[in-house]
Amino acid sequence: METIALYGFRIVATSFLMMAYNVFASGWFTALNDGKTSAILSFCRTVIFMIAPVLILPGIFGMDGVWMSITAGEVLSILMSIFYFRKYRNMWSVKV
Repeated sequence: METIALYGFRIVATSFLMMAYNVFASGWFTALNDGKTSAILSFCRTVIFMIAPVLILPGIFGMDGVWMSITAGEVLSILMSIFYFRKYRNMWSVKV
């Protein structure tokens, strides 16, 4: 049993740094009084981007797909965060 958990943890561990970036992105937009963007990022990260990979990846990769779904969800969240950072990059630029 512990060999399965260790194997799975090695796959899931790749998502921890991405989790930090995604939490930072949501907090960033909250700090800028953009609650709508923050809520969109949080909702997608915790609901949509966790459910979709769990439904899709096990059909492709088997049990490994279940473990990979967390990392896949975080990658999708990072892509969405980058999109919003680029979309609103002029919002916080300093005008001289």
